[in-house]
Amino acid sequence: MYNHHFYEVRSTVINGNNKKQYRTLFFVYDNIMILTHFFQKKNQKTPKKEIDVVWERMKKWIKEERGY
Repeated sequence: MYNHHFYEVRSTVINGNNKKQYRTLFFVYDNIMILTHFFQKKNQKTPKKEIDVVWERMKKWIKEERGY
């Protein structure tokens, strides 16, 4: 497995009386921030399927960056 971690930025969008929470998930590789996923958060815990998307995109990006 990779020695990389992903991070989360929280955003709140207010439109009138509607307030929605969004998350941007990213990782850092050689001082570059790679944004991998953006989704609306509907409950406290980040769903496993959203985390799986990040890991798959991270692995793919690193593999392509290294030329494998």
